[in-house]
Amino acid sequence: MNTPKLFPGTFSKLLLHWYETHGRSLPWVGEQDPYRIWLSEVLLQQTRVEQGMPYYLDFIRSYPTVFDLAAAPESEVLKKWEGLGYYNRARNMLATARLISEKGGTFPDTPDELRKLKGIGPYTANAIASFAFGYPAAVVDGNVYRILSRVFGVAESPDLPEGKKRFATLADDVLDRKRPAAFNQAMMDLGSLVCTPVKPDCDHCPLAGICYARKQEMQTSFPVRKKRTQRSERYYHYIIVRKNGKWLIRQRTEQDFWKGLWEFPCLESDRLRTWNLICRQLGWNTSFLQKPEVLGPFRQQLTHRTVHARVFVLQDLPEPFNLWPEAVWVDEEKLSDHAFPVLIRRIFSEIT
Repeated sequence: MNTPKLFPGTFSKLLLHWYETHGRSLPWVGEQDPYRIWLSEVLLQQTRVEQGMPYYLDFIRSYPTVFDLAAAPESEVLKKWEGLGYYNRARNMLATARLISEKGGTFPDTPDELRKLKGIGPYTANAIASFAFGYPAAVVDGNVYRILSRVFGVAESPDLPEGKKRFATLADDVLDRKRPAAFNQAMMDLGSLVCTPVKPDCDHCPLAGICYARKQEMQTSFPVRKKRTQRSERYYHYIIVRKNGKWLIRQRTEQDFWKGLWEFPCLESDRLRTWNLICRQLGWNTSFLQKPEVLGPFRQQLTHRTVHARVFVLQDLPEPFNLWPEAVWVDEEKLSDHAFPVLIRRIFSEIT
């Protein structure tokens, strides 16, 4: 493995020289308002820049200050977040906005203090501190793992605690302490544009001359990854009922993924089942019900699980059959006021 002590200055000089010409033009680049920087970082967690940018612009328009965001109801924020996934990020974001608002709108200016806020981990704390306050803290994410592992031939996996520590040390070693914001943004841009996971553009990489992986022609071998944990499988059966221009929907209150979002009445099982089996499981007599339209199966891949769904569309559901007392009837034109998971919006698109 190479050692960064041989060329820490060289690394940052090559990187920043490239960045001055090839850095991306993004709405938050060069921004020094801690609120906007924090907002962009939270929105872009686990999200591609192209997907996150419209959300960032919408949030800035709707909530130009942290006080505006703090005053927003959770249901409104979740609706604006719809489609990004990881909805706990939105709840944590709102909780932090309210706390900062109570403290007069001032964000902490060091990583240690920033990490005390909800939803802010080491990466986000270092990003806010460096971009907003010029604090010499290196950000470390997938782009940084990839660049550093290839340049220095790092054998440790960033998926393991000792690997994370190794990469944090490396990132701090090569950080340009006089220009931490530019350096961190340059690492993000290089990882997104040049040092990509597949088919990296080594011919146009400013670090090609000092890159271990390129010299060994082992670019795709880095970073080293541990074996992925197998995803769990979840099986949902949605029963859609429309009546007099209204839809029956319920809000998920369970301590589970999608908490606080809306969906159709749902029954979970150990596998996808037929309508007759679902009715038997619910204790329904099918002779009192019309035969439903069956849609699906649908599938949505989440980080740690795969959700499979089958949909049964009914035109009416007699009251004795309503096993979801928390479900409510909502006018079709009011459905857009509610936040739905991506899977439910896909189902909507199939039946409207």
